[in-house]
Amino acid sequence: METLTALVVDDEPAARRDLLQVLASIGQVNVVAQASDAIAAQQLARRHRPDLVFLDIQLPGANGFTALDEIDTMQTCVIFTTAYAQFAIRAFEVGAADYLLKPVEEDRCRRAIERAREILGGKVAIGKMARWKSRSADAMCAWLWIPFVCSRPTATTLKLSMSGAADWCAAPSRVCLPSCRTTN
Repeated sequence: METLTALVVDDEPAARRDLLQVLASIGQVNVVAQASDAIAAQQLARRHRPDLVFLDIQLPGANGFTALDEIDTMQTCVIFTTAYAQFAIRAFEVGAADYLLKPVEEDRCRRAIERAREILGGKVAIGKMARWKSRSADAMCAWLWIPFVCSRPTATTLKLSMSGAADWCAAPSRVCLPSCRTTN
């Protein structure tokens, strides 16, 4: 199983240390960077392009939701890690792969990583389909249904036509590629 790269963002050193210990015991994640505020998180995410971002919500200067605005969620899965259960609905509305309450339990973290791995697999499939599309004739048509989470405020579907046009349409956590210029 491929090791995922991760950025850990938390303003509390003890919380970062605890999460790093959990991740080390799981062994599927290589932490490439750590940040203690939203601005550093955004910069490190752009520099390292991690597979996962473990993101606290309460950060100095700006919260985790603000940090998420500048993180490329088409390349990265975000797993919120916080002590506050009341932000869970909003986290999923903005496309979080999962939501872990502190102190983070190893088994729960393992499940979150597996969920993120499945989502990332779907994102890889989207990239492969886009490359296939570019080599295919416009008249060809195929549908591919894969799990997908995006940074839109609700669960959505990304619909691409053979011409490369993209459109967002309502559907529960699925992507249909390409649409062959149909609107269904």
